[in-house]
Amino acid sequence: MHTSVTGLTRLLSGAALLLTCGLSWADTGTTPVQAAGGGAAAEEYVKKSDLGFQWTGDARLRLDTRDRTTGGPADPRFRVRLRAGAKGSFADGKGGWGFQLATNAADPVSRNTTLGGGDVNGTGGMLGIDLAYMTFKPHADVELRLGKMQNPFVASTAIFDGDLTPEGAAVIWSPFKGGDGDLIKKVQFKGGLYAVRELGGFTGDPYSAMAQLTADLGPVSTGLSLFYFGGLNAGVNGALPIRAGTAATMLQAANQLVGNRFLSDNMAIVTGRASYPFSIQDFPITVHGEAAYNTIENSQNFLWELGLTLPKLFSGKGALVVRDSGQFSSFSPWSDSDLGEGTGYHAGVLATWTRPVLKNVDFTASYYHYDRFQPFSGTGRRTTHRLQLDLSAKF
Repeated sequence: MHTSVTGLTRLLSGAALLLTCGLSWADTGTTPVQAAGGGAAAEEYVKKSDLGFQWTGDARLRLDTRDRTTGGPADPRFRVRLRAGAKGSFADGKGGWGFQLATNAADPVSRNTTLGGGDVNGTGGMLGIDLAYMTFKPHADVELRLGKMQNPFVASTAIFDGDLTPEGAAVIWSPFKGGDGDLIKKVQFKGGLYAVRELGGFTGDPYSAMAQLTADLGPVSTGLSLFYFGGLNAGVNGALPIRAGTAATMLQAANQLVGNRFLSDNMAIVTGRASYPFSIQDFPITVHGEAAYNTIENSQNFLWELGLTLPKLFSGKGALVVRDSGQFSSFSPWSDSDLGEGTGYHAGVLATWTRPVLKNVDFTASYYHYDRFQPFSGTGRRTTHRLQLDLSAKF
């Protein structure tokens, strides 16, 4: 016990030192080397260093309350998310690297840890590797990525939670940027191959292969995607590797299971999305819509989402999202851990408002109202009212 406590103390001390250095740079514009009297301006340091880098990260405090029609009201809980790391470049900007530590990194879709130890995932909020990747640009229009990376694919959180950092390889190709007079511009293709879970000695590990084409057609931004998941029932005697992870991931996967197995061994999800910005008397508004269809299943395989963004709402930014998601319309262990809680069929609405309170510090209020339907787990319908109040700081 003493050894584990000592190890945790050292880990937290190292994270605190990392944060202190990062905040020092954010406040003074100098690197830790310069702060110790070691050199030139920040721009010069980055330019001259073989592995010029910058600190990145954020901290968020959250009050999360949920009131449910079944199971009784949940007590308010205080949650924290901490992410801290660095990124840099090499080979005259053709190569790049990045790493990041985060709380609760064992859960693929949530970096939150509950104060007091009330985590459903059982990780206790330990810091873990959130990002560890390298990039390379063999051509000005092509970028290759390898490792545990920020998700490059643009999609609704009903498909990919915002905290998801997939592990594998990706390519981004931008063949045509266009100009102001072009009808079609910002054409970009993305492809990725990711590990869902490594089974060790077993063969046929579950994986995901993805492709996405995006482009602007005049003022409208569009996207068409294919997200394929294979080997979901890989293992011995039907053992589910997806459920061998954290309790939260097990819960999310369980809502797509029949007889302790996924209904199908794979998923092929086709999505289309579009967004359109406009103004009403100098009041900017952006509307967006997205639909997804799992071509392999015959029921509960469709989701749709409509959204409205108001960049200038009461000195802040407002957004409204309405969603209806089928049981098998997405891969639930990677989907939204807040609206619908990543489990089963759900339908609901989300309203958010964000306002800066200090430099690099924002306040966000989020209200959720959604129904969850879990026909295969036997819990039936559950209506949830949820309020989240966040204070976030970036450095």
